[in-house]
Amino acid sequence: MLFSDSGLKTDAGCEVEEKNRHTTAVELVVDGGGGGGAGSGRICGGGGGGDYNGGKGDDSEYWDSPNYGSDNTDLYYTKMIQANPSNSLLLGNYARFLKEVRGNLVKAEEYCGRAILANPSDGNILSLYADLIWRSHKDAPRALNYFEKAIKASPDDCYVLASYAHFLWDAEDDDEEENGQEGKQEMSDINSSQPCFFV
Repeated sequence: MLFSDSGLKTDAGCEVEEKNRHTTAVELVVDGGGGGGAGSGRICGGGGGGDYNGGKGDDSEYWDSPNYGSDNTDLYYTKMIQANPSNSLLLGNYARFLKEVRGNLVKAEEYCGRAILANPSDGNILSLYADLIWRSHKDAPRALNYFEKAIKASPDDCYVLASYAHFLWDAEDDDEEENGQEGKQEMSDINSSQPCFFV
């Protein structure tokens, strides 16, 4: 789904011309800009100059930076969510950004929860939330519950199915590790209690 189809309300300075609506939305999704490519347009404070680092000139600062422009992306999402706080697409995308780019699982879980409240039948969001529960809390029953809801909502979505398969793989590995540690301890106890016939 493109932002132009998502029902976003526009603020002053954020209008999308009707004739260029599709092109602008695609540019917005692909490069964060509204014209000229490489983020050179200004949509709600995004972009700025003719380069990726917000018009500061030399792009090498951008690529050498440890956040690769994620501060600008974070600010952009924050402004867009303030403009439309119940847009599940924005909330879900921001949650994914927080998880995958920022590594902030707690905040990602919060925004994912808000996205579920806005659209409880979005399989991708339910799947993302289940994955966050598993990674943050290692709560397999709760994560399984959300994965099952995700599969019911989107039974043919390869992302949902792959996330579920990954969860099952990880959960099984964790069970084997726990059982393996218990088994090693039991074997150690058995070996120490039995007499040794070989000297």
